[in-house]
Amino acid sequence: YVGEFKLDLMWGNGRWESKNHDVYEGYFKQGERDGHGRWVSAHGEEYDGEWTRGLADGEGRYARPDGWAYDGTFAEGRRNGEGKIYFPNGDVYEGRVQAGRPEGFGTIKYMEGKTQYRGERQKGLKHGEGCIIRTIDGEGVE
Repeated sequence: YVGEFKLDLMWGNGRWESKNHDVYEGYFKQGERDGHGRWVSAHGEEYDGEWTRGLADGEGRYARPDGWAYDGTFAEGRRNGEGKIYFPNGDVYEGRVQAGRPEGFGTIKYMEGKTQYRGERQKGLKHGEGCIIRTIDGEGVE
């Protein structure tokens, strides 16, 4: 750790590197990540956003090396709230997320650009009210 201390604890801006080479740069409070910061794992995962008591909490972006990413709300280290999920194949989901998966109302736009689904989801799957919209010659057809 290189940075500020208070009461013998990491407190303020600093840079911490773990034994396995994960790196966090940002704000610390009472020895924990707290405030804005960026974490990058040795495997290429990264989170840039708000932290509370060592966990992702608030607005942030989590991305994996395979192209999967989430922009949105985190609660106690989990992807929970409103957000966008970017899938490696180019599909994009926007809406409610719970435990890291689409949950409740949202829209997924499929990568081919002509189809989208708007509606309810449960545990990441279409469930309940919804509609599939296809664009044909620039016109939306439900």
